[in-house]
Amino acid sequence: MKRVFVLAILVMTALAGMAQEKLFDQAIKNGRAQKQLYEIYNAKSKMIKPDKLTQVGRERGYILGGYTMKEVGRFGDVAETVERYFFIPKDQYGEYIFENISETTPYSKLTAQGKVYFYRKPADNGEFFTPYSDAKWSGEVRNGLICGTGEGFKQIGDRIFVYFKGTFNEGLPTGEAQFCTYDYGRMQEFIYNKSLCQQETSTTGKLSDGMCWIKGGEQRYGFVNAQGKTVIVPQFRAVKDFSNGIAYVTEGKTEVKINKTGKVVAISENATLTFDEMVTMKKNHPDLLASIEVLATKYANSGLNFDQLVSVEKEFPNLKATVLPHKTALYRKDCQELDSYYDKCVEACKAGQRDFSGRSKANSFRSLYGKYDFDPDGRLPKASRMIDYYTVCDATNVYVRGSYWNTSYSGEPSFDDSCYGDLSLLSSANSICDSGAETDFADFYASVKPTIASKRNNLSLTADRSRSEYNSAHNRYVEEKRRQEEAKREAKKRALDSVNASNIYQYVVREKDWSRGRFLDSDDDYDDHREVYFKDLDHEGYEFSETIHEVYNREHNKHYYWVSTGLFSSSSHTTYADCLVAAFLNRYGRSWYENNY
Repeated sequence: MKRVFVLAILVMTALAGMAQEKLFDQAIKNGRAQKQLYEIYNAKSKMIKPDKLTQVGRERGYILGGYTMKEVGRFGDVAETVERYFFIPKDQYGEYIFENISETTPYSKLTAQGKVYFYRKPADNGEFFTPYSDAKWSGEVRNGLICGTGEGFKQIGDRIFVYFKGTFNEGLPTGEAQFCTYDYGRMQEFIYNKSLCQQETSTTGKLSDGMCWIKGGEQRYGFVNAQGKTVIVPQFRAVKDFSNGIAYVTEGKTEVKINKTGKVVAISENATLTFDEMVTMKKNHPDLLASIEVLATKYANSGLNFDQLVSVEKEFPNLKATVLPHKTALYRKDCQELDSYYDKCVEACKAGQRDFSGRSKANSFRSLYGKYDFDPDGRLPKASRMIDYYTVCDATNVYVRGSYWNTSYSGEPSFDDSCYGDLSLLSSANSICDSGAETDFADFYASVKPTIASKRNNLSLTADRSRSEYNSAHNRYVEEKRRQEEAKREAKKRALDSVNASNIYQYVVREKDWSRGRFLDSDDDYDDHREVYFKDLDHEGYEFSETIHEVYNREHNKHYYWVSTGLFSSSSHTTYADCLVAAFLNRYGRSWYENNY
């Protein structure tokens, strides 16, 4: 009996499996619509369990896409059965994926197969393209490489799908092309999120001379070869196609020529460089020095000022011969004016005119040409003699004042040291007079020398006398300040000694005369926090400008007093001041005062 029962169960299970296989066969026979899965539809509401369908489907190698359930009446009760069940054979999964990705091309149009260089953002190795063979393609294939415009697709393993769209030449994209990578471990991931992909857009040029430019990050351009390998990493601001082994690219702001290794071999014939760009180019490409010097020569001949010419000479020593005539021309042009000033100075000197102005002009010559050590015609000494002349002229107008110290409004002495400038000028002029016997102004120097020497001696004596008077006055001032401070400390001590602290403390506590005070906020266990400001009070010529605080501690039932700063300022105080002193002594004690005052 038991064997019969087991056999019956096996027969029923086999029949059920056969019935479920028929459901799959019928669904395949019915076919599927574009972008849809195969569907088992339980129109007659038979009892079908989803796990049984799933088991049979997996045995057949189908990819399952989910199911829906519905309730049916069964023997007076309610039960659940499969309403719709979705699946697709593995060999049609890629077709289904492509149908849902492409918006214009049916899968049946992917009739060609060829090699494609699939674009991805470069990894650490700097490569942009991954080659895939036997990719399905809607366009042409030449020599095994996809060409033309179209859409392509390739399934890699069970779960990776790549999609590409654009114009291609010998497997490489031209212009802008779209690349997507889909990674689906389960059918449901695609059904419910078709946008779950890694999408990239490439921007490339056409394949020319075996090289193709490509746009990388940060708006920089590089080159790949015909096999999609990165040959020149993106680094240029702009590029043009290769031709005869050379491409024009923009490095920084300069158009240059590079070879297929990326080395700069020449500067473009149309390049225009600033001087700073020439210096940078020389530093980065020393082997192009000859070409850069050609540009620097044009720059040196473009009407530069003296400083610019010196910079050219410094950065390009080979151009000294080119720069020298321009420097000399500028020097001689300016020196014509210097000669004119110089001649007028000599004439004015001989005529006894000592107030002729021109020091700034002479200074500009000596500063400019002395700095760059350039004086081919030996005219610089004229400028030096002019400056000496004006120095002596200025010295003859020095006024020797009688005193260089005074007392400020506060009674503190101050010293005016401007005389040292006059002394310096007189000393310089005196030195010029001593050494100027062979100059064009020798007669003038000789005539004014006694006057300048006398002024210098008088000014030195005046300055020494003023300094001595100032030192004496300053010492008297310091001693008087010390005496005043000592008197103030003695007065404070006498005021404290005259106070009966305990009697005044009792007066403060009992009378609580806070008529000039104000309440403050209480904090924690303290109450009656008040402050009194004593001012304009008379007692032995001193004034309290202080604050006294009284607080009441509820826990200890005790009053406390203190002041926030020191005891005395200046002027006067009365018995209110005594109250303040008593409260202060009660709080801190006499020892605190003696230690601090």
